[in-house]
Amino acid sequence: KLATNTVAATIDAMPDSEFSFMKQLIKETGFNEVLEGKTPARSGNESDEDKYVTFFMHSNASLEEEGINTKEDLLVRLRNNTPDVTDDNELLLNYIKYHCLPGRKYITDLMYASALSTYGSNEVLTFKMDKELNILLNEFKVDEIDEEGMLLDKESEYSDLTCANGVIH
Repeated sequence: KLATNTVAATIDAMPDSEFSFMKQLIKETGFNEVLEGKTPARSGNESDEDKYVTFFMHSNASLEEEGINTKEDLLVRLRNNTPDVTDDNELLLNYIKYHCLPGRKYITDLMYASALSTYGSNEVLTFKMDKELNILLNEFKVDEIDEEGMLLDKESEYSDLTCANGVIH
């Protein structure tokens, strides 16, 4: 069956009880226009890959596990991680852009990728497969930096979810 809903419409239909936090941020930042396919995500790039997007949703529960229960909790973390950005709206937009890749990327694509550019300026997501064939996003160890990464839930009904203009994980 051909997918007819856009990434934005599909996200909007996802249950608020599980995804309200990210859904609200997408709307507040205006990024829903990009996910709807109305606005190019990257100016000056009009390739076929820019017609499609891959978006990674965080559930409310996954954010709570990271200590993020409110928008202010997220902003505190973003301000600490990027002190050179002082505008809260820009911080939130950058956060949402970081969850979006150009093109359709399914789990099989991610299994063989090491890093992919996001819509965030000069930002990439890294991908690593563990021994159990789980995909970890942004898991790396460099000097004193030891990031555990975040597990991509391959079993979720919202992973590899095809939309008219992209994919949701």
